[in-house]
Amino acid sequence: MISLSQCTTAVGRDTILFLGLGAISVLKGLNWALAPEGSYLYYIDYRFGFLMRGLVGQIFSPFLARLPHSAHEKVFLAWHFLTLTVLLVLLVRLAAQTVAQSRRVDVLAMAALLFCSPFLASLAYFTAAPDILLCLLTLGVVAAIRARRFLLAWLIFLVGVLIHQLMVFIALPLMVLFSMIGDELRTRAVAGSLAIGLAACLVILMAPAPDPRLIRVFIDQGISPEGARDLYDFQLSQELVEISSVMAGWWLKGFINGMIAVAYGALPGVAILGGCLVLLRASIQAVVPLPLLRPGRPRAILTAILVLGVGLSPLLVLAMAWDLSRFAALCPFTAFLVAVALVGFDRRQLNQSGPSLLALTCIVLAVAYLCLPFLGLWFGGWKLNADRPFIRDPILALEPMRTAIESFLRFYDRNVP
Repeated sequence: MISLSQCTTAVGRDTILFLGLGAISVLKGLNWALAPEGSYLYYIDYRFGFLMRGLVGQIFSPFLARLPHSAHEKVFLAWHFLTLTVLLVLLVRLAAQTVAQSRRVDVLAMAALLFCSPFLASLAYFTAAPDILLCLLTLGVVAAIRARRFLLAWLIFLVGVLIHQLMVFIALPLMVLFSMIGDELRTRAVAGSLAIGLAACLVILMAPAPDPRLIRVFIDQGISPEGARDLYDFQLSQELVEISSVMAGWWLKGFINGMIAVAYGALPGVAILGGCLVLLRASIQAVVPLPLLRPGRPRAILTAILVLGVGLSPLLVLAMAWDLSRFAALCPFTAFLVAVALVGFDRRQLNQSGPSLLALTCIVLAVAYLCLPFLGLWFGGWKLNADRPFIRDPILALEPMRTAIESFLRFYDRNVP
């Protein structure tokens, strides 16, 4: 038996470990640059009627209107640092609790991989983008469902959808999975989550076209006329069929770069989900309602597909968006929340074998990613955090590492469509 003092000591040790790893990852991507692609959300609101992505601007624009434009960047940077810090603290707390609950080295390695993965570095790099806020709201959805407060969870989810449609890809599969846990109100919870998700998708599809007067709003905030037009055309007004056809063309022309970027961002998530399939197989089959299938290979394959589908759900957005590594890097986050759901279901369902190849794989990947600088990868190019970094990455000062990164980027450039 593990005493309370031993458990408390372990939680404290894990908290320090995860906080240190997370801080290193954050500092890799943190910078003082502010791109219009992120900050435009704070200027659009409902003054010209309802539009998707307008909720953040509806809250912030009255406050920003009272400030000189020169102060806006400081507000965005402060908000970015604040939300990123809150997310890191909440993730560290959740990871430490999950590891303590499982009492498994494997789960500890999976959590360490989350904090070493490109997830936090990518969030830190894209200053003022909605991704951090959506991850915070996803944690709120998960916490509300675990507390069996489904109405609150559904409300938080809908708020996230009004901030950005990406919320559907991050939170909806997790919301359904967590609703499956527990016998009390299980059927109603799953049905309600699916219904709310369907309603959100209908709102997205049926939302009216944004008013062209938003272009003037962007220009008034210091964005060039060409940049304002691009923001309107590519961020707000594109239809689903149009953007999907454009992305299909990009994938056909830049398949190699696309797969490299996806692998870079999503590989830690795949490793974490592989750990779930090995370590938490019994929990998966107990949670996922498959009464018509007998135990055996078909059921095992289907449950594996479901778990991988939930954990890698952010990749679905790449059918409509070209920020490859940015969205792929969300997979370690969603994958770890899958592990949280399964560990929390019933720790007695854990595979009781000793530390395995799984733990070693996660540790090796964690060390490898810890030694890499931040990389942003798109079909048409790449980014390093070298323009206005918060702290210069010492990894890039090492000659062998810089040479290796430059060789990789030259290869990547050769495959740009």
